Amino acid sequence: MMTRQVAAAVNHMLAQAQWARDTLHPFSGKVVRVEMAPATVRLAITATGEVTAAGTETETALTVRLSPLTAARLAGGDLSARSDVDTEGDDALARAVWHVASNLRWDAEEDLSRLVGDIAAHRIAGAARSAKAAGSDALARTGVAIAEYVTEEAHLSPPAAELEDFLHRVDELRDDVDRLESRIARLERGAGGQADDGQ
Repeated sequence: MMTRQVAAAVNHMLAQAQWARDTLHPFSGKVVRVEMAPATVRLAITATGEVTAAGTETETALTVRLSPLTAARLAGGDLSARSDVDTEGDDALARAVWHVASNLRWDAEEDLSRLVGDIAAHRIAGAARSAKAAGSDALARTGVAIAEYVTEEAHLSPPAAELEDFLHRVDELRDDVDRLESRIARLERGAGGQADDGQ
């Protein structure tokens, strides 16, 4: 089941990047095995350059081994973590996978706009970019976004405790956005008042 979830998440990002699908297309039919203890997923590259869950009966062309910490560093944009990733198998496929993995970006603002509208999505994305620039924990926010995708888009049923924690985090994010919108409104009112005084 985890492999199907990973395939759905990867395909969601690939759908937004034709260049990435073109990069993977020549390796159609090949299987990539990703080992990140304790989990292992097997993904087969399709003729469209997307991925699908692969059975154990299919020969593996490339095996990628990394720790959860290394995966988190890579997700956060730390490409130096590449040295902690071990690959075994097809070198050309390994280069293609690394190129896609290091350059593929999730268009979170586009996805958020479908849920909360264009204006709110733009403000949330702007706040997230500012938080990242200020050194805040961007990975935590990414985790919340991925959890939202998994529960809303993939129609999965997480354990009750995880769902409760997720909903609590969403409430906190909503409160943060409300406070941010109030602050922006106050700043806009203040800027308008100063402009009037200067005339």
